Amino acid sequence: MTPMKAVVVHGAGDVRIDERPRPEPARDEVLLAMEWGGICGSDVAYWRKGASGTAALAHPLVLGHEVAGRVAALAPG
Repeated sequence: MTPMKAVVVHGAGDVRIDERPRPEPARDEVLLAMEWGGICGSDVAYWRKGASGTAALAHPLVLGHEVAGRVAALAPG
């Protein structure tokens, strides 16, 4: 199984491109291959301050949402 790359914030000022295991879709799910994604103000706050509002980083966090992509795998169902 080929690993995937993710933009991960590990703490204030610490953003890395990490390899993560490729997830397997469970029943009634699909796996999307992301082609475009957005970074919003809360993602920037996690990177700059290690927190967004009252939510502080306790563990590394994959950034980005509002994605567009293609179906890469289908699970049964």
